[in-house]
Amino acid sequence: MIEKVTFNENNPGEAIALHRAEWTLLAKNPLLDKDDALKQMGYDPFGIFHMCFLCEFSAQVAQAHHVGYIGKERCQFCPVVWPAGCCTNLSIARNPDYIFKAWSQTDSIVLKTKLAEQIRDLPDKKKEVGFDGLGVEEHSDGFTIYATKNGERISAGYICEINKDGSGISLSEFLNSDVFETSGSSTIKILNP
Repeated sequence: MIEKVTFNENNPGEAIALHRAEWTLLAKNPLLDKDDALKQMGYDPFGIFHMCFLCEFSAQVAQAHHVGYIGKERCQFCPVVWPAGCCTNLSIARNPDYIFKAWSQTDSIVLKTKLAEQIRDLPDKKKEVGFDGLGVEEHSDGFTIYATKNGERISAGYICEINKDGSGISLSEFLNSDVFETSGSSTIKILNP
């Protein structure tokens, strides 16, 4: 039995894959508790924070960043998007968006299965990737300004063109909207390709 799992902050995919495997097992076997599911997967449930691979990943990342790993401080590092912002709340208030809390409190096998499937299928967070600089390329009628990451040109699009004839600056058409996101005329985010 695996007592402890160690995750790499830069590879949340491993934690997400284990999360999906656990919740697939729980969806197919709605009478199982999380600790039983983890045991069937070969893991010691008490070696995994909250018996949850995502919580374990988040706790490890929070500790690496010297952030508290209890409550909301840890939840910011969760690699999936929960409907209510996190898996559950610490109050006794009922909120239908807290689907894990609903799963843990229901006795309905049908609802437990449906909620387990929803939890399994939560979307991954898109990790924003910043750029570390700008590059300039001169051509006959102007200059092209482009983003760089680790000193390398990001070839998915240009940030702007500067015309030599003094007619101004214009934003260029972006070739890949999965990499670049614009809002307004002055903010450009580079997303994880």
